[in-house]
Amino acid sequence: MMRMGVIVLFLLTSAATGLHAEEQPIVDTLRGTPLTTQFSIFTSWGTAIYNRAHVGVQFTLGQPSVLTEIGAFVNNCHTISGGVPQCPETQPFTVHIHPAAGNGGPDLSTTLAVLVLSHDDDPLVVSYESVATHLRLKPGTYFAMFVPQGGDGGILLRSATQPFDYVAEVATISTVDPQTGTATLSRTPAAVRLLGLPLVSVVIDIKPRRFPNYVNRKAKALPVAVLTTATFDATTVDPTTVLFGASGVEAFAVRSSLKDVDGDGDTDLLLHFNLRETGLACTDTAAVLTGETFDGRTIEGTDTVKVQCQ
Repeated sequence: MMRMGVIVLFLLTSAATGLHAEEQPIVDTLRGTPLTTQFSIFTSWGTAIYNRAHVGVQFTLGQPSVLTEIGAFVNNCHTISGGVPQCPETQPFTVHIHPAAGNGGPDLSTTLAVLVLSHDDDPLVVSYESVATHLRLKPGTYFAMFVPQGGDGGILLRSATQPFDYVAEVATISTVDPQTGTATLSRTPAAVRLLGLPLVSVVIDIKPRRFPNYVNRKAKALPVAVLTTATFDATTVDPTTVLFGASGVEAFAVRSSLKDVDGDGDTDLLLHFNLRETGLACTDTAAVLTGETFDGRTIEGTDTVKVQCQ
């Protein structure tokens, strides 16, 4: 362990101040500490983060989810001598999302996302830094690894005594040497918070009421319906948030309408997309639709395709 000050992570957006509608804590070991708290670096202790020791928290999802925030109390000044920081021009920490490997540690060969944490650039405090994201993840076990840039280093906060006595709750922490791939797991205090939303699975129909769903790449538009079912009302989908394509992030709808698409007596959402914007390739066998409802729930649906390229 390494004694240092403020724990800071740099966000793409400002540090969060609380939970938003329907956001759920995936990991929260902060013990309710206000996110604006700044702990003195001189009375703070934590797990060291540097170029030969990337440190992260393990988390498990029991259902498809959207990761919306990653945050932690961190400090990224690797050396303070005689009370004077020896860390000019530090850069924010990044956070890498990896699935778990067979040995229980992170699978460094697969990186699902690289995000940049916020950075208060104050080497004498440990602060809460976070990044807002919208990362869709399947059920499974993952790691959010805090990684320094360049020759920077610092700590992930474990405990502190100023401005008040503090010990984070225990989490499963992995420390990885990226050069050798050696990973260790431990249960130790670590001030980390990950937030997420459950992913609502919806039924979509590409080229409604036709099967197989042949898609001619020479066509200009492609209709896709979100169907109302016994458990989901398609009229609650905000069409301005919908994306569709090979991975579900490519094309916005060019027009939309509400109608009974499948003839079952209820109202569905019919959208049309510019086929060239969908990114569908000749080898693709499925396409994905993502979006949000008017009340902020995240949706995802998949349907099969047969892309005709001749």
